[in-house]
Amino acid sequence: MRTISKRAGWRFGAGLLILSALVGLVVWQGLEPDGESSAAMSEEEGPRRPSPHAIQRTDSRQLAMFMQLRTHAEGLPADMRRTLRHPPFGANLDLAQRLPVHAQGGFWAVPAKGKICIVARGKGGIVNMICTTTNAALRRGVAIVTLGQPRGFSGRAARLTVGMAPDGTHTVVVHTAGSTTSAPVADGVFVVHDLATDPPDKLTFR
Repeated sequence: MRTISKRAGWRFGAGLLILSALVGLVVWQGLEPDGESSAAMSEEEGPRRPSPHAIQRTDSRQLAMFMQLRTHAEGLPADMRRTLRHPPFGANLDLAQRLPVHAQGGFWAVPAKGKICIVARGKGGIVNMICTTTNAALRRGVAIVTLGQPRGFSGRAARLTVGMAPDGTHTVVVHTAGSTTSAPVADGVFVVHDLATDPPDKLTFR
């Protein structure tokens, strides 16, 4: 696993834990705005264009296996683009697809060169981004895991696992220290709330 961070005004988002064994993770970023106002940034920079190194279209294997990547691309919101600035691995923020989940902040799938990324908006404008290789995602899906979430359905602090599963799967099973939690996969997307205090060991699908 490789970690990338920017020195100027960025920090790792507290409580976000991702395992390379879980999703073939190759990058984890916890980012936050560097203090410049959104209005000033917009006036100075104008519309932001994709990096010249960004991919121009989504990989055909990703399109074939993840239905969410075949829906209309909304693109990443402007404030999140300003935070990410220059995303790694040729990720094209114009191709971002918002995942249809009812969870705090919002989640987007972003295709990159040989990888699939998930970008999450957290409290206080913190933006977290993870990427996993296409090969790993085709086998094990791609997910972002947050511990110590605000009080969930049970009224207690929860672990939140959000991600995409390959087409044709109906259920995700989250394995943690010998115990499991399952949830349905709907339109290729899953959301799992549970009371675990550790990151998962692995995800399986059926």
